[in-house]
Amino acid sequence: MTSILHGINPNNGSSAFYAQIKVHAVNPSTGAFLHMSGNGETNNQNYAWAGTQVQYDKL
Repeated sequence: MTSILHGINPNNGSSAFYAQIKVHAVNPSTGAFLHMSGNGETNNQNYAWAGTQVQYDKL
């Protein structure tokens, strides 16, 4: 999957878990997100993988 990043910061950093900007992996040719399981794609952002830039780099 060729991916681009989209930064989000849910909860505006008010908890330790969300202190870092979260990113989504997106397939630029289809616009689909990487599924939260890390396997396959989804069009629904609610089921999309979200993590930090460091986690994304390790995918």
